[in-house]
Amino acid sequence: MVIFGATGDLSGRKLLPALYNLAKQRSLPAGFAVVGAAMSDVTDDAFRKLASDKIHQFSRTKPIDDRVLEAFLSSLSYVKV
Repeated sequence: MVIFGATGDLSGRKLLPALYNLAKQRSLPAGFAVVGAAMSDVTDDAFRKLASDKIHQFSRTKPIDDRVLEAFLSSLSYVKV
């Protein structure tokens, strides 16, 4: 899946937390990956940190499962466009 505007508000408040919630429910297929694309100049690790922060802040399913979160974050990568 490619998310355009991946460092923006919609992605941080809605899309990434919703995808984490699907991962927690085991509703994502094996090998599922997300490529974040935006104009911001960030690394994969910085994008994963941003995603983690937003998931902790905005996920509707609490508590955050660290094992699921780490697996989900490892499926994220970032491309500057």
